[in-house]
Amino acid sequence: MTMPFLPNEADATYEDQAEPDSVDFEILLDAHQLTGVVSGCAVTESGTPAQTVDVAAGVVRLLGKTITASAQTDKAVTAANGTNPRIDLISINSSGTAVVTAGTAAAQPVLPDIPASSVPLATLYVPANDNVHGDAQINDKRVFIPAASAGEYATARTLDETDNVVNMDSSGATRAVTLPDNATYAGKSFLVRRDGTNTVTVTRAGSDTFDDAATSKSLDTDGASIGIFSIGDGEWKIVGTSGTVT
Repeated sequence: MTMPFLPNEADATYEDQAEPDSVDFEILLDAHQLTGVVSGCAVTESGTPAQTVDVAAGVVRLLGKTITASAQTDKAVTAANGTNPRIDLISINSSGTAVVTAGTAAAQPVLPDIPASSVPLATLYVPANDNVHGDAQINDKRVFIPAASAGEYATARTLDETDNVVNMDSSGATRAVTLPDNATYAGKSFLVRRDGTNTVTVTRAGSDTFDDAATSKSLDTDGASIGIFSIGDGEWKIVGTSGTVT
């Protein structure tokens, strides 16, 4: 079982795990600036190989931008110091990659700085000469924040309850947006905008259609957008478009 953000000293596996660090306050402050975890991303020990940790799949926000992270296993931890303990920091960067940042070994270790453009997830207490990491050495540093209502994506996106305004970065390639089931999302609205030189295609789910009977919409010019909403009848009602939408 992992330790909470800051356990009581009597409950901590190691006394240092219960001591507040300046980075702890930075993590809490970052949450007010829309940097934190939306869902998932729990950190646990891997078991095999021994000096590794696993990071579960999840969603984070970095200064308000939504980042989806896949499950990542066996993230390597630097070998323990022979004399002093240290505290490592596990985070997700802007590419959705889990990173283990080693702290500095010391008689009274402190957390390393949060890497640039990263969302902290957990700390790992590494005692001197330790070569097997257990969950009781991990402090859960996730601060949960609300899901985004607006986000930017540079890969294919299937819309869900976290989406509202969706800016699709198509500067590198064409992008596909798949709508959710219309009946399930009654009352939901979306605005999809193309941001780049390549086409963005918005496609129905299942047998749903747009209210002009189309099964997909193509945003054909940079800056083109389409606004739609559902009343649960199988048709996405088109509120309006801008630019060239076919």
